[in-house]
Amino acid sequence: MVVGLDKTIQSVNRTFLREYDRTRNGVIGKRCYNVRYGLNGPCSDSGKSCILDEHMEEILNKGLFSTFVEVVDEKGQTRYDVVTIAPIYDEDGHIVQILEASRDVTERVKLEKEVRKSKSFFEKVIQSTVDGIVVVDTRGNVLIFNEGMQRLTGYSSEEIINRGHLSSFYDIGMARENMKKMRSGQYGPPGKLNPISMAITSKHGEEIPVTLSASIIYMDEKEIGSVGIFTDMREVLKMRKELEETNLQLVQSQKIASVGRMAAGVA
Repeated sequence: MVVGLDKTIQSVNRTFLREYDRTRNGVIGKRCYNVRYGLNGPCSDSGKSCILDEHMEEILNKGLFSTFVEVVDEKGQTRYDVVTIAPIYDEDGHIVQILEASRDVTERVKLEKEVRKSKSFFEKVIQSTVDGIVVVDTRGNVLIFNEGMQRLTGYSSEEIINRGHLSSFYDIGMARENMKKMRSGQYGPPGKLNPISMAITSKHGEEIPVTLSASIIYMDEKEIGSVGIFTDMREVLKMRKELEETNLQLVQSQKIASVGRMAAGVA
């Protein structure tokens, strides 16, 4: 679209006419705010921003200005445009017209919003999980270290992601061995590791018994990393020990009761 300094449309291309479902005669000579937004007065009168008014100085200084705008058309539908503006000069170097090129990026923006929404949901699921979840690249650099893992090891995610490595809490020799198991397909489906018992080391040097299940992450059939889920087994082992002690006490009580009954029988 080419407009004069009074915002009167002087020329448009066929794409413009197709996008706005207008004829050339129905556009030329009309004000840009009327054709584009269905307004009867300048954008500023309706509380909308006008790129020409607000960025004219920048257009003059740089000779080119580009921005991203959200547009509500006369049907009440929201559209997103990338708008680039450039001045057109006469022979004396004075601006006489403005060239405005816009590209509708509504579908791309909607897709990006959906991606951000999905990513946010995924992150909330990861963070809210009780078990520790760790995602690493192929070199063992930690990419995700959820809250469950922070509680389990005592490390903050910043410590591990910014300055740490998988080896900070996970024996690197065992990590390599578990990767071999995942690739072999003998300890679960190919690329996965069924739960195994092992231990990790906390920030304060405590060995913590855990159950690990893991999976290799692929993209375009190439390994790009792996994810591990660590379940704290301390409470389970504690309960198991208490049950064993209780069972042992019960057995001892039964033995004593048997001796008592035998003694009573002899008497």
